[in-house]
Amino acid sequence: MSSPTLKLLKSDLFKSIPEHLTNDERIELSYHRAYAVAKAYGEFMLTEVGHGLNARNLETTATLLPSGDFDMHTPNSNAAKPFVVWLNDVFVAGKYSLRRRIMRQNSKPVPIISFRTQQLPILHALAQIAVFDPFAQDSIQQFKRSNSTPVIQQVISATFKAVLCQASQPMFHALSERCETRFVSIAERDILALSIKISTELLLNRYQPPYPTNPTCLLAQHEKGLFDESRSILNGLQGGHHHAEFNSLILPRCPALIEAIGHRRAYEAAAKAGIDSDLLALYEIHAVLLDPSWYVQHTDITRESIFQKEARLPDTLLPRLDTLLDATGAGPYCTAPILSQASWDAFVDGLETLGTVNMTKDKARL
Repeated sequence: MSSPTLKLLKSDLFKSIPEHLTNDERIELSYHRAYAVAKAYGEFMLTEVGHGLNARNLETTATLLPSGDFDMHTPNSNAAKPFVVWLNDVFVAGKYSLRRRIMRQNSKPVPIISFRTQQLPILHALAQIAVFDPFAQDSIQQFKRSNSTPVIQQVISATFKAVLCQASQPMFHALSERCETRFVSIAERDILALSIKISTELLLNRYQPPYPTNPTCLLAQHEKGLFDESRSILNGLQGGHHHAEFNSLILPRCPALIEAIGHRRAYEAAAKAGIDSDLLALYEIHAVLLDPSWYVQHTDITRESIFQKEARLPDTLLPRLDTLLDATGAGPYCTAPILSQASWDAFVDGLETLGTVNMTKDKARL
């Protein structure tokens, strides 16, 4: 199977530019080339805040100058280019939870980190950070090694992205709530389209993802089980993936299939990298809890044993929480006022205050 890049290079659009073309014609040709690239790789391209996945309608212009340089122009705020930055959410939420204290009835102030509902999102996030770092490095290396097989590169990149998006969006929301505030989540819909495409091709055995290094581990069993289940359904459809029921019976399972590959690959990469065994075990139980019914039905694991394991691991990790947070390396880059009582007091002292307002009678105020 040829890659989109090879198809583009073989098209007339990307042949050598004739010398007789005027400057305007050259610019017009560059727009047609950009459109072709966006059509082929739109889901992986840099986007603009006002366009999301609508990459072919980007407003940023690049004008070729006589000097050979380009004049990059962002015509309005919708054309601004967002970039991924380190959010350090778990560091802020963890340090804040260690510091913040609340009053319980008939007791002294207690830190909010003493509550399991506060502990779990922070510890799960730390486990994911520990796993995803080697997962990213492993994905890069596997992507490079699969240079001659574009479909396998797509499997590697899509499973990596699917797991990170699936894990990070709920986690960001959970961590922001643990800081006693809320933010707005943004989901990347391109993951669904990629999941459907790749899952369908994998179910049809057109190619295979990287083989598990340990087929007996729980996450590898889960991955195989989901694919076996979906293939069994697909084989029962007269007409295969062209059958009308493919839409209702197989398509809804596609995201879970891709995430299953990704979670298994993440676990393997982290185990190979030798991350903290307790964090790795917590990551594994987090992945199991995403689909506990399958494990209960197809392995000797019980619902109670799953919850018991999740209950034990935080107790093991909690005494090292401050050290684990510092090990993320986020400290020097975090300036959130809630990290310490002193910085919080300074922040509050700097807020604008209003003087007494004359009122003729009491009024309800928020």
